[in-house]
Amino acid sequence: MDSKIDPTLIDAYENTQYTILEPKVSILLNQKNPILDKWLEEKNVSSWAFITAFNPYSILLPEEKNLTAQDLFREKITSLGLSFLEGKGEPFNGDFPTEDSLFIFGISKEKSMEIATEFEQNAFLFGSIYESSEILYTQ
Repeated sequence: MDSKIDPTLIDAYENTQYTILEPKVSILLNQKNPILDKWLEEKNVSSWAFITAFNPYSILLPEEKNLTAQDLFREKITSLGLSFLEGKGEPFNGDFPTEDSLFIFGISKEKSMEIATEFEQNAFLFGSIYESSEILYTQ
């Protein structure tokens, strides 16, 4: 991987549990998820992305700014006609904060890359039904 991102941040992204709040489903990097696959089947959806607007470029911002950015992010996803569920990225290492996120379903890899880049994110989780999740880097 040729990334300009600090290796400490890459480690944090890779060691995070990505959790959909309702229905409660936890997603781990590079793992298949039969519970999520069943839900995707029921919704007739084949791909998804887990993205946040918190802490652009992984620079910690005050909570108020993060919440405002996340509200704008929600509005953007809604304006694109995409469906989402609320989620949280919860790093296993306590050195990094939990971040409110959106589990966006029925989104392409290309569109999710465009959105993550627009909201100044270094990386996001992407997956397809029956496949292991992967982290995609925007830079």
